Amino acid sequence: MLHKSMKNTVISRCILLTILFCACLILSAQERTDVYKLNWKKEAPIFTLAVGMNIYALAAQANWEPPSEMELLSLNADNLWSIDRSAVDNNSPDAKKISDFILFSSISYPLFTYLTDNCRCEGADVAIMALETMLLTSGITEVAKTWAKRYRPFVYDSGTPLEEKLKVNSRKSFFSGHTSMTAGMTFFVAKVLTDLHPEWKYKGLLLAPAILIPGSIAYFRYKAGRHFPTDVLAGYLVGASIGYLIPSIHKNDRLSLIPTGTNSLLLHYRF
Repeated sequence: MLHKSMKNTVISRCILLTILFCACLILSAQERTDVYKLNWKKEAPIFTLAVGMNIYALAAQANWEPPSEMELLSLNADNLWSIDRSAVDNNSPDAKKISDFILFSSISYPLFTYLTDNCRCEGADVAIMALETMLLTSGITEVAKTWAKRYRPFVYDSGTPLEEKLKVNSRKSFFSGHTSMTAGMTFFVAKVLTDLHPEWKYKGLLLAPAILIPGSIAYFRYKAGRHFPTDVLAGYLVGASIGYLIPSIHKNDRLSLIPTGTNSLLLHYRF
């Protein structure tokens, strides 16, 4: 059976994704511009891969045993890479709370695209691509955690209570899911707004929040003692790459913008 905290994480994530998807579809009932092109031949493999990785990781982690005290005693911070040793003495509860808040708020970032008419015209496409970005980022992140089984920095800290170190979650350091999910969402939003508003003169400024928000959560995860620098760096790169890649592979480069009112939602999806 799945650990209770793991169950709650999965359930809350599914609920948030469902709400986001439904909200996007409701808001997208407008004429289309065909900037993006989605079809089942492309979406089916993406969703299958993303969902499959999440299920695999959850099933594998459900069988994990908590670390033993003997295992913890054998750990030596001197064996860590030099770049990671600075995280060992970090254990800020406030930093953890802030990082959790940033993560949960990142689920709503795609909704900011619906503040513009162009984005609402592509509402269904944006919703589906946002789901793909979230699920794929989550899947890759959880598979990496499953394979790496890396202890978190606080496990090396003598001031951390033993009961905290003995939790299964203490072996999910590589790589940072908070950072990867947040980077995926911020870069996704920046890419979508850029694609749908080529006329914006200063659209390059969208990169500022895309870079800074996941950068801030990476810092707070480091200060909380939840991740090493290499963990947050890897999470940042993976999330940013997926957030940029998903809209890019759906860009309809062969067609110029079609005048509004020329095709419907059903015609746009070439099943």
